[in-house]
Amino acid sequence: MFDKSRLLDIIKNFICFSGEAKILGAYHQYFAVRKAVASTANATVTNGKGGVFWHTQGSGKSLSMVFYAHLLQEALNSPTIVVLTDRNDLDDQLFGQFIKCSHFLRQVPQQAESRANLKELLAGREANGIVFTTAQNAEDYAIERAVKDFYRNEELVAMTHELTDMLRKNRMIDWQKKESARAGMRRMVKKLLKEYNYPPEGLEDAIATVIGQCEMWVDSSC
Repeated sequence: MFDKSRLLDIIKNFICFSGEAKILGAYHQYFAVRKAVASTANATVTNGKGGVFWHTQGSGKSLSMVFYAHLLQEALNSPTIVVLTDRNDLDDQLFGQFIKCSHFLRQVPQQAESRANLKELLAGREANGIVFTTAQNAEDYAIERAVKDFYRNEELVAMTHELTDMLRKNRMIDWQKKESARAGMRRMVKKLLKEYNYPPEGLEDAIATVIGQCEMWVDSSC
């Protein structure tokens, strides 16, 4: 702890006020957050996978997230951070903790109340911002964006039309078994992607998009 550079780092980046209480990061928070920030910075220039930050119950994950968000501002040149939770009570809990540390974070976090509100909070934003939302809001927003992107891509639209026609004629796919049907669709999509010379780096996203859109088209025609 008393290594000169580490002590200065702790004073600058791991002491904050949470409401009226002054908080000093614990040793596991210091080392874990530092590794998480380095991993995240590396992920932005490699494969986009920052990793998993695992906590036991009661070990201070909310404050670890505060320290992490604080350090990301410098490490990633003022990024927009979206905090995604799987339920409303956790969303409220984390948002409340971040609000208490607004001065330390140098900005006031915002909480999306709906998909439309999430869209408003993120629209046109190029830097800064900490936005809290639940998985449902984020999923709806991501689906909406994916559909818009899909219709801008003429190749994907053409492939989906072709695949839809193939599926309507294919008697080997059992539509009562969803996973079996998806496996059959995946094989067809891969074949079509090769015929269209689709770039390999976008393969998985293209497969998921085409299958999802195709399922809607097939269902609507049944």
